Amino acid sequence: MHDDFEPALDALESLDGATPRQFARVFIAGTDGGESRRDALALASVLAESAEAVTSPERADLVVVGSAPDGLAGRVTLGLAERPLLEGSPSPAAVAPRGFAYAGERALRRIAVGLDGGRGSLEALETAHRLARAHDAGLCLIGVAEIELGDDLPHADPRELTRLSRHLSLASERLAGVEADTELREGIPDRVLIDLSAEADLLVLGSRTTYGGGGQVAVGEVTAHVLRGARCPTLLVPAP
Repeated sequence: MHDDFEPALDALESLDGATPRQFARVFIAGTDGGESRRDALALASVLAESAEAVTSPERADLVVVGSAPDGLAGRVTLGLAERPLLEGSPSPAAVAPRGFAYAGERALRRIAVGLDGGRGSLEALETAHRLARAHDAGLCLIGVAEIELGDDLPHADPRELTRLSRHLSLASERLAGVEADTELREGIPDRVLIDLSAEADLLVLGSRTTYGGGGQVAVGEVTAHVLRGARCPTLLVPAP
């Protein structure tokens, strides 16, 4: 992977003294009265409490959908009908776990964000930072060094571990106004993200231009797997 995270981080002034991210207009998908829409409404009330509800995703600053009815309770399960609303969206798009409307505590206290060193993850970091400031939440920065299969003892490339460790350290130092910790793991990225989502109130992921055009949400392979099992609401941020 071309590693342009560090120079972009150096140039991104908005990470210093960032103002809370606010969503002025939100599009909430689903049929009135349906469980999926109730979950989407509940998540929208958390992420964009005072936003105007709009009838078209093209007019929205945030798109929110619920999970498929055949998904597990408490898990994100992106349905086939909802995926087109996310793919290509110029605005961030969020998916609520099934049954989120009935969750006892929905406040954002801990926001996790996946960092892989690409520009897409930097966009995710900025969005997560702004949300954390707006909700007085803590941040958890997650880096996953993918293990190399085929050996007797699967392991990650030490150079990848070093690279991600450096990025996590640099990013955590730039986050003004919030408490941030880091998690560096070896493993299968989507499995690690799903596991750690159980400890978060929101998981924020970026998009890669490899899977779509710039300025749009793109659902790559790892993200697609996360959207079939995450244990907390998941927010996708458009590619830069």
